Amino acid sequence: MAISTTGNAVALPTDSTPDQAESFAAPRGAIRYACLLLLILPWSVDGGRILYQGIETALTPVPTCLTELHIVHGMQQVAAGDPLYPSTAGLPYTFHLYNPLTYLPAGWAADWLELDLDQLLVAGRILPLISTFALLLVLGYFVKRQTNDYWAALVCILMVLFYHSSTLTDFFRNRPETPGLLLTISGWMVVQLRPKWWVWLSALLFVAAIAFKPVFLAAPVACGLQLLWQRDRKSFAQLTLTSLLLGSSMILATYLWLGHGYFQHTVAAMSACPMNPWLASLAFYPILTHGHWGMLLPATMVSVAWLAAKGSQTNLVLYLLTCFALTSLAHGKQGADLNYHAELSLLMVLTVVTGLWQMFQRGTVLAWAPLLLMLLGTWMPIYEFGAGWNELSHRRIDRVPFAYQGPPSSPAAEQAQGYQRFRGQALILDDAVAVRVGDPVVYDWYALRILFNVGHLDFDDLSIAVQQRRYAVIVIPSYATDKWSTALQAVALDSGYRRAVAENGLIEFWR
Repeated sequence: MAISTTGNAVALPTDSTPDQAESFAAPRGAIRYACLLLLILPWSVDGGRILYQGIETALTPVPTCLTELHIVHGMQQVAAGDPLYPSTAGLPYTFHLYNPLTYLPAGWAADWLELDLDQLLVAGRILPLISTFALLLVLGYFVKRQTNDYWAALVCILMVLFYHSSTLTDFFRNRPETPGLLLTISGWMVVQLRPKWWVWLSALLFVAAIAFKPVFLAAPVACGLQLLWQRDRKSFAQLTLTSLLLGSSMILATYLWLGHGYFQHTVAAMSACPMNPWLASLAFYPILTHGHWGMLLPATMVSVAWLAAKGSQTNLVLYLLTCFALTSLAHGKQGADLNYHAELSLLMVLTVVTGLWQMFQRGTVLAWAPLLLMLLGTWMPIYEFGAGWNELSHRRIDRVPFAYQGPPSSPAAEQAQGYQRFRGQALILDDAVAVRVGDPVVYDWYALRILFNVGHLDFDDLSIAVQQRRYAVIVIPSYATDKWSTALQAVALDSGYRRAVAENGLIEFWR
């Protein structure tokens, strides 16, 4: 039997007897399809539920995480024709940390359709939702090309949905991860399939992914290493130079047309965050292993070991290992979350499916190893928690049975109404309220605290403004007990502000 692997056409000798191959790996093998049905049936139910809950959440105009509103503020700047990346010298402390494609599509739509904040929050989720369905189709198409089996493509798509808490962490959010994943993985696939103009197309996809968020470096690095390993220096040089040309053009255009503070927002502020990859790995990987990956991790390890031993799918294995190495560095940045591991999780699914099908096609009994692991990982939680356990969770870290509790809700819209008359004169540390009131002096207090701690920003600018009594009201969430919010409260009291406790966990200081 011979199949075509990415970048390597190899003849695959069987490592089992003809009877073994016929009994387990034949196209109509009853045992094989019975096991697959035991995966496909529960995964299909879970996948439909996850997609429904994700769409329902996306269409509800309430933030599921605070960064959704930070991104909306950038979209509002685009819609108003204001600089997306203004100078960061002094107040206001409002950073737009992501690259321009995070903000531009929905910002332009808001300008054209005259969307308000709630409508813009939902509009910003449309692209991630579309990207989710496109990503599933792209993965399914690639697996079909690799295995020549529609069953494999279906299993891959459903498996991504089953492991949604690590593969699709932000598909229902107004965030850049899902479009970036679609683009960067598509760029890698273009390099493997080599259509006409593949160098330009893959470079464009890689740069577009980075134009959402710079974390998507694993695919272009893996492709570069692949071309060097294959001694295709000409293609390596072309891909590298084309990517640098397109990337430089994107950076220059952003700097010229979206604000001269681009590097202050996206490079200086982000690089100022402390890095500790080792401690982050000790924190994240146990959480992923026990709460999200489960049996996916050992199934991946078996598949990688088998593919490496057979010298098959080397480009995919290289991509997986490159992504693991770069992810283990990137998630060390303070402020990183589980969404940094989505690309790695998707590649784990892709590796297991392609590895399993090559085992099927070789007729090896070793195919039972990843297959049984997947069956255990699917049916053990059903036995323990019931058939409806795998629901959408709005928290990235926590994937627990029955975590979904319906569309999110927040009192921020009602609270913001009470402060509208102080627009421009209110210092509000609650991000959801501040962005809704408009013209926030600060937001993303979590990131600002980090920048204060490392000395990248001067807290004195903020405390002096309070001492000068520039704001009619200062609003601080009662849960904000860090040293900087505590210091701000002390400055307010020393400067003659009157403290009052508002409803819904807010503390007010009135001039």
